[in-house]
Amino acid sequence: MAGVAQNGKNSFLRSWGVRTKLLLSFVLLSLVSTCVYMWIAHSHTRRMAEEHMTQKIELLAGVFSEEIRRDLDAHIDHVTEVASLSDVRSMEIGFPLENRIRRSFSQTSINALFILDAERQMVSASHYDEKSFVSLDKISNSEHVEEAMKEFKAKVFSGEAVDYDRPGAFFIAVPVAGAFEAAAGAVVAEVIVDIAAMEKLIEKKEIAGGDMRMFLINRDGVVLTHTDPDAIGKCVFEAGMPLSAASDKVRKGILAGEQGKTDKFLVEEDGKKQIVAAAVINPAAGWKLILIQPYERIIAPVIKVRNTIFMWGLLALAVSIYLALYRARRITYPIGELIRAAEEISQGHYSQRVTIYRRDEFGWLASAFNRMSADLESKIDALKIYQSQLEEAFNQVQSDAQKREQANRDLSQKVSELTSLAEVTQAITTSLDINEVLNMMVDTIVKIVGIDICSIKLLDPATNKMSVKISRGLGEEYIKKSPTRPGEGVSGRAIKERVPVIIEDVDTDERVEPDHIIRSIGVKSIISIPLITNVSVLGVLNLYTKEKRIFTEDEKRLLGIFANQAAGAIENARLFHSLRENYLNTIQALSMAIDAKDQYTHGHSKRVSEIAASVGRAYGLDENELDLLKYASDLHDIGKIGISEVIIGKKSKLTVDEYDMIKSHPIVGETIIQPVPFLKEVCPIIRHHHERYDGYGYPDGIKGDEIPELARILHLADAFDAMTSDRPYRKALSNEVAIQEVKKHCGTQFDPRVVAAFLKVFDPEGGETAPPA
Repeated sequence: MAGVAQNGKNSFLRSWGVRTKLLLSFVLLSLVSTCVYMWIAHSHTRRMAEEHMTQKIELLAGVFSEEIRRDLDAHIDHVTEVASLSDVRSMEIGFPLENRIRRSFSQTSINALFILDAERQMVSASHYDEKSFVSLDKISNSEHVEEAMKEFKAKVFSGEAVDYDRPGAFFIAVPVAGAFEAAAGAVVAEVIVDIAAMEKLIEKKEIAGGDMRMFLINRDGVVLTHTDPDAIGKCVFEAGMPLSAASDKVRKGILAGEQGKTDKFLVEEDGKKQIVAAAVINPAAGWKLILIQPYERIIAPVIKVRNTIFMWGLLALAVSIYLALYRARRITYPIGELIRAAEEISQGHYSQRVTIYRRDEFGWLASAFNRMSADLESKIDALKIYQSQLEEAFNQVQSDAQKREQANRDLSQKVSELTSLAEVTQAITTSLDINEVLNMMVDTIVKIVGIDICSIKLLDPATNKMSVKISRGLGEEYIKKSPTRPGEGVSGRAIKERVPVIIEDVDTDERVEPDHIIRSIGVKSIISIPLITNVSVLGVLNLYTKEKRIFTEDEKRLLGIFANQAAGAIENARLFHSLRENYLNTIQALSMAIDAKDQYTHGHSKRVSEIAASVGRAYGLDENELDLLKYASDLHDIGKIGISEVIIGKKSKLTVDEYDMIKSHPIVGETIIQPVPFLKEVCPIIRHHHERYDGYGYPDGIKGDEIPELARILHLADAFDAMTSDRPYRKALSNEVAIQEVKKHCGTQFDPRVVAAFLKVFDPEGGETAPPA
């Protein structure tokens, strides 16, 4: 029951896991889509609101500036009409004329009218508004009036030009035409620009939130008119004014501009933004109308829309989560039922069925599951009948399989052993180096038999004693032990009897001496196999184990075959070594015979060989390179075999032909030893042993590192022996003088590095070093 409960819990967790994943998927999809929708809607609404309000402010600035401009033009037309009256032109001003002018100006914003004669003396002054209190002297003495009369065109100027501080007041000066195109006087009108009515209109209609501010400024940014009297006369950019935080670029833009064009700017102060629209009223006077709208009023509708979108988004999200839960339940419930039933069947309750009544894929899956479980129940019953028979057959098959597996392992092992044996046999039979043969033998033993302690002893025919030639896993004491004779010890018994000797337990076998060294290193079992050819016994192969081991017949046979192959390889290597020594001795005898042809060169090759060996060791050559240098030194003058003794021993100067014959001996020497395979690496040394380091030698005239390294050493040794030996044409030099000659020609005739090695041997305390290469 506990198992069923646990399985029920697991199925619940799996079902809940699917439900959770579905729920999270639906919620995530709903959340992402809702957030994206809200973000898009908010951004779009904000952008549209900003564009709409900015356009509205720009439009209002243009409309109001155009209206002020039309009013100004209308006032100029009215004043010009008065200036064109015949009574005014004749300066015959009377009450009827003044009364008629007053009636015509009753529907305008003209508050006062002044008529001046050609001397700018006041002829008439009419005040239509009791608030008009401008100084008549200021009007008469105004430079703007003077300019209007001189230039004979209308002039518009602000009240501040005549020290008149009435809010919204400005003046229009129109010249009166006289005779000969000269001004007979001027008509000056006081006009009031009332922007308060425009602001009231904004507040009444709630345009842009109803809190938009409007200023009429001059070209310096000074407020000409505003609803707040305290603001008049102040610069809109000074501290305390609405545009005090405007940058220099924005200030220049606001004060500049073209008529008929409205410019927009964004000003920010202490985190608060303002939209500014500026429109030109009168370019000549430098008047501009600016509208200022707080930015938060622009985005206020956006915030309201955003809140609405957020509330609807939350509602949509809640509905999405509810639908997700509902759909997750609809999907995971049948899955949970199927899992539960599957768990019951897995516990052996094959009569388990599910009850899901759905007209969809889950209903079809439940029906298919019930059919499957019923079919499975019937088949399980049938299978139980054959279970015992199958178990018996399986046991038999398993037994046969184990036997085949063992046979396959044995076969695989033998194939591996034979393959390794074939490989090493081919390797050792093709090698002529006895040390290489012995190393391959012990390495193969470790690989084939799995024994890592072994040794090979070879029998010296001259002394009839055996000594260790190579070993693995044995200490220095064993390797350096005294040679033994055939019949002595386990190895000697194997050689004497020519059969393998096996010691399965060293501790109990009397054939192992009590004080034998192998007891001290923990050896328990030994097998010694003699290395025998058709004509002689060469040595013995010893294998040791630190655990008692019984060697099988297959192992004995395999090791016997291996020992026979190894013996043949050792015999071949010995024969090759003997043949090579005989061949080399023959050539050396021939070289000595050449030296003996001339009393002056007798023993030359031997001395050169000794000098070259000493220099080579100081130079750092390895043993193989020293052997090559020795062979080359012994044979370097073998090419002189074909040169007449007369030429070799001639005391007088050689002719050109005789000298050419002498110079040919390196090439002849190379030709003589070229057929000898093991002297192949010596050929280039002999050919180039007369080449100079600076390239002026013979036969090829090569220089520097182009000359083989060993040939450079041989060249110095040959030259040094020649200098310190008697020759037909001179006496021998002393060693000291010859050493000085070597130093003298360092870097030209001789390699500086070879000279340095030579001086280490022959002049260690000379205090001089070779010059650099």
